[in-house]
Amino acid sequence: MKKLINLFFATIVTISYSQDIPKVEITSEGISSIVVEIEGKTASELYQKTLNWIQQVYKNPDEVLKANIKDEMVRFDGFDKSVWSAKVMGLKSSYDVAYTIEIDFKDGKYRFKWNTREFWVSESSNRAAFTESAFFKKDGSVRNAYVDGKAEYEATINAMNRLLYNYISGKADKKNDDW
Repeated sequence: MKKLINLFFATIVTISYSQDIPKVEITSEGISSIVVEIEGKTASELYQKTLNWIQQVYKNPDEVLKANIKDEMVRFDGFDKSVWSAKVMGLKSSYDVAYTIEIDFKDGKYRFKWNTREFWVSESSNRAAFTESAFFKKDGSVRNAYVDGKAEYEATINAMNRLLYNYISGKADKKNDDW
């Protein structure tokens, strides 16, 4: 019961302090890009804050940065473990993902584009031979085995964008400078 109450209050706090930003969706046609508005920031400021964020978030930022056009665009690669899962014939498998994120800048907004490079079976060195299009049937509906996985993958992508947004907008947790 105590956990339920804590979860309830954490949800209320998150909702009340977070601005609604667009969410990425995975469809049978791919992963949507989104445009996130941040009032009062120039393209140059958004660009510089994004570079700073990459420096803080990634272990080897110089290695992950693949394209960098001053004040216009950055592209970087990443890898995340156990991002989503699928349940096939009663067995649950988790998957890692290698991805590329491209961010374009204009005054007051940025465009966030996620591109899946490849999936890997978690805890192995086996590359999964499919893309997110495998989540869907020919009619565009989600296959039963991938309903949870699709939601998990969207949550991962949107969490990454939320981290970037919070950093750029100054809503990220400030480090304790009182040391």
